[in-house]
Amino acid sequence: MSTINSSYRDDEDLDEAYSDHHQQQDNERDDDKLVSPLVDADAEMDEDFAEITHMTTIQDQVSDFVRRNMLFSSLGFVLVFVCLIFAAKNNDGSNNYVAPPSAKEWRDDGGGSGWRLRNKHHTNGARPGTGGFNEPGYKQSPNRLSPKYLFRTHLSKEERKELATKWGEWKFVDAKAKKRPTDDYYANYPNRDVPRSAFPSNAWQLDTEFLSNFLDESIKLVERSMEAILGEYGHSKFDQPNLDFEERSKMFHVNIVDIANQEYMSQLKHDITDSAGWMFSNGWSGLQRRILHAILTQDSFTYLMGGHSSAAGHGNHFWQSYTLQMGKIIEPVFARLGVFFRAHNVGMGGLGTAHNAMGAKDIYGTEIDILDWDSEMTEKNPFVEYFLRAGLVSGNRVPVIWNSVAGDFARNFALETGADLGNIVGEAMAGIEKMTSIVDADNLPWAARFLHCDGEIKDGCLSNANKYNTKCWIERDDFSPNHQNSEVSGQASWHPGWRWHQLLGRTQAFTLLRATHAALTQWQNADGYVLPDEAWHVTNHYEAIRSKVTSTATCEEMNIHPLFCTRPINSRTEFTPRALGYQSSIRSIMKGDSVPKTRPNVYDPPDVEYSFADPPIGEVNSLQVIENGHEFTVNLARKKHVDMLANASPIEFKSKDFMPPGRGLALIDTPAASDNCDGTYDSWCNRGAEESCLLHHHNDGRGGMAFDGLSGWLVMNLANVQEGFIAIKMELWRSGGSPATENWTCENNVCDSEAGGTHGDRLLQASGSYGTMQRPDDVRNGPARSLGGAKVPQPCPDYKFQFAVDGEITTWDAETFKANKVSVQRVVDVFQLVDNKNMTHGEPRDVELAIRLTGCDRLLTYSLTHVYWA
Repeated sequence: MSTINSSYRDDEDLDEAYSDHHQQQDNERDDDKLVSPLVDADAEMDEDFAEITHMTTIQDQVSDFVRRNMLFSSLGFVLVFVCLIFAAKNNDGSNNYVAPPSAKEWRDDGGGSGWRLRNKHHTNGARPGTGGFNEPGYKQSPNRLSPKYLFRTHLSKEERKELATKWGEWKFVDAKAKKRPTDDYYANYPNRDVPRSAFPSNAWQLDTEFLSNFLDESIKLVERSMEAILGEYGHSKFDQPNLDFEERSKMFHVNIVDIANQEYMSQLKHDITDSAGWMFSNGWSGLQRRILHAILTQDSFTYLMGGHSSAAGHGNHFWQSYTLQMGKIIEPVFARLGVFFRAHNVGMGGLGTAHNAMGAKDIYGTEIDILDWDSEMTEKNPFVEYFLRAGLVSGNRVPVIWNSVAGDFARNFALETGADLGNIVGEAMAGIEKMTSIVDADNLPWAARFLHCDGEIKDGCLSNANKYNTKCWIERDDFSPNHQNSEVSGQASWHPGWRWHQLLGRTQAFTLLRATHAALTQWQNADGYVLPDEAWHVTNHYEAIRSKVTSTATCEEMNIHPLFCTRPINSRTEFTPRALGYQSSIRSIMKGDSVPKTRPNVYDPPDVEYSFADPPIGEVNSLQVIENGHEFTVNLARKKHVDMLANASPIEFKSKDFMPPGRGLALIDTPAASDNCDGTYDSWCNRGAEESCLLHHHNDGRGGMAFDGLSGWLVMNLANVQEGFIAIKMELWRSGGSPATENWTCENNVCDSEAGGTHGDRLLQASGSYGTMQRPDDVRNGPARSLGGAKVPQPCPDYKFQFAVDGEITTWDAETFKANKVSVQRVVDVFQLVDNKNMTHGEPRDVELAIRLTGCDRLLTYSLTHVYWA
């Protein structure tokens, strides 16, 4: 029977196994080994991680209770223990205790103070189906809930020693770790820009002995990581000992371009084909600045890609996509440096990026350091520029831009906005030997096969057998699914295979490693290891870029409101991936007790090890080399992330209750446990009972809140409306009625004068009082690629679409509804409901928004997918 990530079967076994793994490493620690970081991790991690993951067993709950309170005598403990075990027995007599749901319901207060638990409509603090740390079907991967990075590779003592002998290993230990500051004093300064004079006297940033060892070991780690990547393609120092590093790594060369050079494209002609790509010199230094800032402030570092199906990795496993391959390499490197690295793949098949970019603040998140656009098959300008602009103005950080658009646009955009920009999408063919025969593959490194082929054998190289490597199920002893396909679907001719994704992921990882090496070297060479504040602080840099972006913004070509281009827009969606999970779902702002549940996964993490995708014996496994060494320690930003999930203060919706929430709403087309679909390597979703390929791991979903003429009001609380602006995106081509209203004949299934549908009609009618979006003369279809479109059903004679803002109802008939529709892109239909700053007089307040259909019973079905407000 296959093992599940080294035979971890449940939370208790998992923690015990990790504890044994780490204890084994501690036993091997030599007295002369140096390092790592930055927060004393072991005791703290054991307590925090256990608190999160171990509460699935009665024994752990009792132990935790006794440990914290010390109230029971030995006899009392035994009595309580026995009672709890007896009470926890299932009907079948088993002791498989299932902890009560512990889901956290969050909302953004819109004022920058972060996410807080909301607990208005469910007194237990958990909306059913939102999942939780221990709710079966909604559990998350252990690595997402751990305050320190957990090893992904599992090697024997002998294997680790052999790796260390050849490649080296991480040895650094901070001997003064327990004496370091433990509070997040960085948060007292804008963007965590701590002046050097404000570092506490016991801070590691002022300890020259620490810095001497830490920087030396960190540089060795980065060099070792780059060598391991080169080794996967046959270009390590062991493969080519007579060549220097730059010659061996030319496939990952980054051309640093002076933005003042108007002829720069001539020198980049071969870069995209042969090497990693290029960056403007200001962008290269800006990337190093952000890396230094993250290390010096023990912060997070986030990469996010928005793109189409190829970028999403369709046809492959989700974790095989280049974004997650890059993240898999960088995460442990940055963890050693005290940084919490996350890579989000927010690619979606058949769509552009506008629908999510319009709500980038909440859908992509506010802490992005690198933003990558890769949607060339589904959209062109102005949507490319809009995606970049939205990313630059929507978050707390101003990211570096990586995108696949070059030429005059890239240079002009960088000059106009001051953005740190580059094009790191190179094919790296300078390091891939060309195959002239299929049998040549046997003589090439595993990772380099079938990537560079002579025209006569191109079809053979691109055959699915050589292009893809997928499985839909691996047998395990704790769960047996319904019929599973043999391979992941979507293996189309235009979708690249796993080797292409891995190579691009390695290209981007190598670029980040180069920048990190340059940043660490700059720090190491500084006199007394003292970096001036201006070398790594980011606030002034951010503000300079953001001011240029907002002053030059325009939304005219996209026919959307100017606010979308000049400021962060609040948003909620049921599309996935979304970086903030439940926090950015429409369900998180819905009122009422009939909010639909998400479907559960049919089994919980972890997965069986994907050994079929491992390099064959004798090939370099770069992750094994990178991870090897002393155990990882707790990271401050990572611990804050876990604490944010585990602890929150209750909050009520602040808008008054005007409209009665409908009972006929249905959540449709969402992946199972969709709130776990954040686009990361460790996301755990889309493993529902209906899935015929449970291991595909993809997060891509076009979920929505379906409603028809019998559903009643869809009522939401919009927090901190300040500009008096509200818009929604709906899918109008749905049919068949809301699943929740099947067999109904009246609104809310109440066929009398007190039906929910009559309540709103008794309130003040105000047709058109909040204004409408001007309909463009030329409706755009968006992408150049022909992807087709669904036919929109015609409205019935009594059709009405209504929306109510704080109880004031506006009614649109069919013609008015049609006139207020703006098709931003293909199947991206946006309706501006409110544009009236006098509604709030510029003062932020919570507003109740409600929408409904009437007059057509179940003949029309709409799906609300996005809500935008400012």
